[in-house]
Amino acid sequence: MREEVRTEMNEKEEPKGQCYANCMDLILNQNFREDEAVLVHGEIFLGGTRNVWIKHAWVELNTGYIYDGQFEFMEKEKHDSIFPKRNCERYTIKEALIIGLRTNNKGPWTKHEIEQCRKWIKENPPKKS
Repeated sequence: MREEVRTEMNEKEEPKGQCYANCMDLILNQNFREDEAVLVHGEIFLGGTRNVWIKHAWVELNTGYIYDGQFEFMEKEKHDSIFPKRNCERYTIKEALIIGLRTNNKGPWTKHEIEQCRKWIKENPPKKS
């Protein structure tokens, strides 16, 4: 039944909320280590009267919590049960910061932007002191 549900935005439309900016701001302000958090861009299902999949961003913390750019902090298990997810792309903290800086954009990012930035990261490993 959910496969028949419409998607609220197409590839070219801008997100309506501030989840992408809020999640990137959290990453920028918290100074996470690589193993502490992961940025995720994907789609979540909003049931009830809306019955739509929307593009969304959230940060998964290694503490078992999710920072949802719209709904604040929530246990991951609870968030997953309330908001089914699909088409998720996960970014390490390093990837998120580099993609954000290189595109001058807090998200969402195009597949081309992601591929180019991941290629740049691979070709430019950190210099050892």
